[in-house]
Amino acid sequence: MEIPTVTPTGTLSGGTTQHGQSSKRNKIEKNMNEKQVQVLPKQFNPDLVIAGHGEIYRDWQSKSILKRLQPPPKGACEENFYKEITSSLEPSMKVLRSLCPKFFGVVYDQQNWGYLKLEDLTRTFKNPCIMDVKMGRVTWDPNASEVKRKREESKYPPLKNLGFQFLGCRIAGELTSAKLDKSWGRGLDEGEILSGLERFLSGAGSSERKEIIRLKILSRLCKIRDWFLTQSSFRFYASSILILYEGLCPNDIGSQASSDSDEELRNEREPLVDLRMIDFAHVFDGEPGCPDENYIFGLNNLISSIEAIQPPS
Repeated sequence: MEIPTVTPTGTLSGGTTQHGQSSKRNKIEKNMNEKQVQVLPKQFNPDLVIAGHGEIYRDWQSKSILKRLQPPPKGACEENFYKEITSSLEPSMKVLRSLCPKFFGVVYDQQNWGYLKLEDLTRTFKNPCIMDVKMGRVTWDPNASEVKRKREESKYPPLKNLGFQFLGCRIAGELTSAKLDKSWGRGLDEGEILSGLERFLSGAGSSERKEIIRLKILSRLCKIRDWFLTQSSFRFYASSILILYEGLCPNDIGSQASSDSDEELRNEREPLVDLRMIDFAHVFDGEPGCPDENYIFGLNNLISSIEAIQPPS
């Protein structure tokens, strides 16, 4: 079936969007559109980059990261998406904003390369276990060529039934430590997804701590699903969910998290877990009344897979 060419989610500068205007919004947009030139800080620890494109830098002072914008149209699409959800006053967009990294605008280096200034999701962790899960059984967007579509479909055939794929993970546990890339994820067939999730959770420590983490991940995934079931503003392609939890490992990799003994005890009983939607270079306007079934399909299967992990007896 031929899919018509559509336009990615619209820009904010120079016009109105489907989500209305206000003086407060105009002020937010003005601040976001002002060009800022910045000397690049230290490059982000590559051990914490699971998948993605381009260069990433960590700005310790502002507790943020700088993610280099991809070439057009992908970079502009992601920038416009963040601007849209940051400036919108609609309740649905406020919920979506809470499910994504915070956006602080776009900055430019001295060579005029643009960077998204985003919340550093790893900052509060001492030694995070991280997994990047690409969502949707269709990862090519509606403007992709037939060659691109076939190439994407051939990368991971189980995607058609699963609706998600593991792009890699970092495991930092007391007894195990590993950095696994997309070749590991694409090597898992449908019957091995559970073992892949179990391996990711192996950094949790005790079975009781692992169960707390599993339930927290499920709770956050359900919040994302709740939002998708009520929205038709956007369609997401090749977007990911980033899952983070505090692993049990004696080696601190140098984050800004506290190393206080009370904090460590609290982390044992209530381990830190975070989960956000990321990667928005292929976000398109939705159709009124039509949910994003492609994303929801994968989300339902991911939730079912995590629910299938056996809790401690």
